[in-house]
Amino acid sequence: MPESTRNYDCPVYGTQGGGLVRYVDGRYVFVEKPNCAGFDVGDEMPQEWGVIPSNEAARREDEDVRDLERVFDEFFDLAFAKVDAGEMSLGEVKRFFPQDIRDRN
Repeated sequence: MPESTRNYDCPVYGTQGGGLVRYVDGRYVFVEKPNCAGFDVGDEMPQEWGVIPSNEAARREDEDVRDLERVFDEFFDLAFAKVDAGEMSLGEVKRFFPQDIRDRN
């Protein structure tokens, strides 16, 4: 991936198709044009593409997300262990999920 000539204060990520993106309103949007035809600055990155942190702000954000995922993993391991031990019901565990997820199950 070519190095950017710009410095970004916000987290930016390199993509597998080239260019740089930032995460805006639940989607990755190009802030620098990728190397492939059909995409330009402002376009949404295809969901199938992977990203990698490209600056310090993105590396910090990426680490924060991994930390949060570890906390959730530990929490749900504990919650389901309590279900297995009969100390908590599945209904009680469901309370920790957003309503739209609860409505699916």
